[in-house]
Amino acid sequence: MMDGESPSSAARGVIEAMAASLRGAGETLAAQGFIAEAQAELRKAAALAPDDPTIRAGLARLALTAGVRLEASGSDRGAENCYRQSYGLSQASDEATAALTALLRRRSEVLALQGDAEGAGFAAAQARLLHPGDAELLPVALRRAARAILSAESALASLSGYVLALADNPDNRHLARALADGLCDHAQPMIFAARQDEAVGLLREARRLTPDSARADRLLAMALYQTAVGHYNFRRLAEAEAAAWEALSLAPDFSEAAQLIDLCARHSSRRVPVVADSAATEAAGTLSGLLQIQDVSACSLVRKGGQRDGGYVMADFRLEGTVAYSLGIGNDVSWDLDMASAGCTVFQYDHTIERLPAEHANFRWFRLGIAAGRGEDPLMRTLDEAIVENGHQDRDDMVLKIDIEGYEWNLLAEMSPETLGRFTQIVGEFHDMPTMIVDPDKARRMLAALEKLDRQFALIHMHANNWASAAIVGGITLPSHLELTFLRRDRHSFSRTTRKFPGEFDHACIPGLPEYALNPFS
Repeated sequence: MMDGESPSSAARGVIEAMAASLRGAGETLAAQGFIAEAQAELRKAAALAPDDPTIRAGLARLALTAGVRLEASGSDRGAENCYRQSYGLSQASDEATAALTALLRRRSEVLALQGDAEGAGFAAAQARLLHPGDAELLPVALRRAARAILSAESALASLSGYVLALADNPDNRHLARALADGLCDHAQPMIFAARQDEAVGLLREARRLTPDSARADRLLAMALYQTAVGHYNFRRLAEAEAAAWEALSLAPDFSEAAQLIDLCARHSSRRVPVVADSAATEAAGTLSGLLQIQDVSACSLVRKGGQRDGGYVMADFRLEGTVAYSLGIGNDVSWDLDMASAGCTVFQYDHTIERLPAEHANFRWFRLGIAAGRGEDPLMRTLDEAIVENGHQDRDDMVLKIDIEGYEWNLLAEMSPETLGRFTQIVGEFHDMPTMIVDPDKARRMLAALEKLDRQFALIHMHANNWASAAIVGGITLPSHLELTFLRRDRHSFSRTTRKFPGEFDHACIPGLPEYALNPFS
């Protein structure tokens, strides 16, 4: 502590530095497309510096982006919550207002077509409330739908009446208070009835109308906590953490939310650490250069294998009637089955299983492992040995699939150019990139393998396994496991891609978990 500096000012300095660090991490994550993870970091920053306008603005932008994504995926309730969050944080920005208005108008139209006059009217009335004084905003039919239910004896009819009255008298605080109380009454039973999304939307509006309402704060905190629990149960840890932090900011004594935050912090899945080590940063820069994706001319893409982990996007080039090597089987032969069904003979190697999970006349399974060197293990072979044993040493038209849980780096680093040249296409899951990149010896081995591939093959597709973790090293996002597709250069022309990833042929390895955006590599 400096002379003359009080303990309180020193503590404030530490808090401000921590908040700035968290805000920087959030901004980095947002730039890399990790919206949920960025929200979690900025929520932590907001807990330390709740009045920081930069943090509020960042959260507002992220909420709007998250809303757009949710709306595109068909989750209108989730999108509404995000738009309302952005609307509140940004003092009703034009973008948030427009997005929320359009969503409510569309909901009103859909409900009206379905014959739900009360629901249509309530949605229309809420859209009207976003534009006080503009009575002509909504189509005539929707304005009539909103007013037509005012005489009905129902909770929604009553709320619609208050909403429309407040839209015509936006400065009436008694109406605002009455509407906020009504929204709280309507939302409270939803919290424990698996309708948290609806409850959160109503309670965000109640808080906007009456920012000093302890009841709205407490109910919204509870709804957010229940939302966070659901995210945690599905291992959406970043979303769980962000919701729990917001709940704790609304109710600082909410011990269950604090405990959930601690559980998220202790869980390794889907954490995104930021690494700034100079050697790792340099290696990550080299790695990024080797992971530049190319488009291949006069050749389309296809997916071979299942819709989850085990399926790969490939070039539709000589995939019929050839020889395929499949290294690493486990409990998934979906890729092998697709290749076998196309007339390929599939030579399968895995010493860790007792039998294949499915059979095909074109399968040739060996209970052997493929490694960089044979050593003393009788269950191991080198790929060269396997190729010779199978009589394929004169072929140059084969396909190779690798999923051997991290041993691919040594295998490829030691493989000769002649052996690589026997394959027209190589696909596989490449493991543990953040772990490898921060260890100098492992990083050299990984880069040597990719540089050897790069001399003969072009990378034409990339997809991240969304169950695995990720790290940001030197500003570059490195998901732990990447599914990569390489096509031999000597028979094709290539150009830098403009595609976005994940792409049209990709599917989440774990449905329900967000996908990693890999656009910075493209």
